[in-house]
Amino acid sequence: MSQVGLDPRAQSILVADDMPENLRLLSHILREHGFRVRPALSGETALRSAYSELPDLILLDIMMPTLDGYEVCRQLKADDRTRDIPVIFVSAPSEVFDKVKAFSVGGVDYITKPFQEEEVVMRVENHLVTRNLQRCLELQNTRLEQEIAERIRTEKDLQQVKEAAEAENYAKSAFLANMSHELRTPLTAILGFVQLIGHNSNLSSEDQENLRIIQRNGEHLLSLIRQVLDLSKIESGKMTLNLQEFDLSHVLDDIEQTFAYKAEQKNLSLHFEYASNVPQFIRADELKLRQVLLNLLNNAIKFTNEGGVSLRVQLIEKRKEQQDSRQSSRIALHFSVEDTGPGIAEEEFDTLFEAFRQTETGKQTQGGTGLGLALSRKFIQLMGGELCLESLVGQRTTFSFDMPCTALEQMPRRQSESSNRIVSLQDSCEKYRLLVAEDNADNRKIFVRLLAPFGFQIREATTGLEAVKIWKQWQPHVIWMNVRMPEMDGYEATERIKTEDERMKSGTTYLPDSPTPVIIALSASSFESERAQAYMRGCDDFLRKPFLKSEIFALLAKHLEISPVYEVDKPQHGERRSKNPAKFSYSALMLPLTEKCRRDFGIAIDRLDVDMAMKVIHSIQEKYPEAAEKLTELIKAYRFDVLHDLLHSGRVKEN
Repeated sequence: MSQVGLDPRAQSILVADDMPENLRLLSHILREHGFRVRPALSGETALRSAYSELPDLILLDIMMPTLDGYEVCRQLKADDRTRDIPVIFVSAPSEVFDKVKAFSVGGVDYITKPFQEEEVVMRVENHLVTRNLQRCLELQNTRLEQEIAERIRTEKDLQQVKEAAEAENYAKSAFLANMSHELRTPLTAILGFVQLIGHNSNLSSEDQENLRIIQRNGEHLLSLIRQVLDLSKIESGKMTLNLQEFDLSHVLDDIEQTFAYKAEQKNLSLHFEYASNVPQFIRADELKLRQVLLNLLNNAIKFTNEGGVSLRVQLIEKRKEQQDSRQSSRIALHFSVEDTGPGIAEEEFDTLFEAFRQTETGKQTQGGTGLGLALSRKFIQLMGGELCLESLVGQRTTFSFDMPCTALEQMPRRQSESSNRIVSLQDSCEKYRLLVAEDNADNRKIFVRLLAPFGFQIREATTGLEAVKIWKQWQPHVIWMNVRMPEMDGYEATERIKTEDERMKSGTTYLPDSPTPVIIALSASSFESERAQAYMRGCDDFLRKPFLKSEIFALLAKHLEISPVYEVDKPQHGERRSKNPAKFSYSALMLPLTEKCRRDFGIAIDRLDVDMAMKVIHSIQEKYPEAAEKLTELIKAYRFDVLHDLLHSGRVKEN
């Protein structure tokens, strides 16, 4: 092998010369160096040989009869099969040799006779190496072009898949938005009228129980809708963390209060334990943490018939950092929920966290959708952890996860007057005009029946266009604006009202006592993008359906000069409750109540009247402080369903 990458035995050289002695000499020199040589005594023979089997290089004499070297080279270069074969011209000193013409017809080099053997071999090898390198480069270019073409095809395919997925997600989001609206709108009427009818003192106990059944099932249906929509948000990447500062001990106490009665009804022990070094105040996503713990504890109690359920919280990691001039620490908390239920078979582990899938035990309970664990796992992953499972069939099951968060030494001071829920309004409100723009008649009635007793002047509109007309004529202080209405939707109506109001203020027709309307968007959509759009289109606030009357009162108190009535004060931040409080028998809660107190308490519970219920509780406060405290906690948690069950199952203390 004379040069790197060149094997002479693999190289075929065509030598064309009409002089036999010259042909023999060149052939001999090349063969001596290992090349395969194909001789040709004329230009015609050289062309036929080249076409029959392509050589790697051609040595071509210029002066030959019939077809000289120039013409042979010209024909070779004109044919796609032979155009890339390097041609070296050979000429004698006595011959008229036109170098420019030789290169113009396609020659790559020339040798002058008499030649030296080393010169011939070196020139041949150089051009063969160059040719081989060109072939390698051409091959690489071809492969590169193929790879580029393949990549372009792949990118086009991926783009089509992406566009199809985006279209599918858009269609899915549109479908879910429509379904959310269609499902939540009637639920607004159902739950709203349950709240209104519950104030009727003339209803029998049976009617009140029927109302509670409607409300309980309506809220359950709303919960299922939220779970399906939450799962869809996670799958489409629209679910985000909502970090806020909160009192972890209060959250855990509230959750324990929620399940205490359920556990007692099944004769199960319920044990909450968190280590002394677990911080009281943290920054994390409170709603998602609460939902995860509610799901896990609900399943644990549902599937456990003997023994008990426990929740344990531990601090597993801590790192100091400075933030906003307050000391804080990045930490990780370990949560575990353990029960003594039937356990979960190992073969069911893989499908346990799939949406709409249930274990065999879960199917036997005939309850739930199979979404709780799927949502919990995705929420935990979103918070930076992973939901783990350990189970022994017939003995126990433990779900656990770690949650990164920030520990705070103290809670920031709240700006609001009270963190408690607004349950009513104090002032007479005859001077305020309210417009309810809502195409659903049932939902309009909720506003009218709820707010009319406070003296508000109320008018109704069924379309956005009608809302604009009434605003111009009547100048309401507050407009409850449904975002979806016929003829003109709420957003367009809002923009028109805001634009016209600005125009009137800058003109001479503006009356000084004309109020700037507060427009509150009403939407049955569960997507946060709807809230953002409402503010972007000019709305002053946002209310999601179905809503509570307390939310309506809160918005009116926020935007009008109206004094709110708050629910009974909750424990203040900083009042850390006992980590492992002594257990209390809920079945004994009603024992201190006399017949009259029991009757008044029953009326208060049936009406969902917090103030009346608290009056009854205050009457036993001095003599039975523990019972009064527990009843107050149930009232604060709005567990009227638990209170109703206790009222009708507990024993009564006679006068």
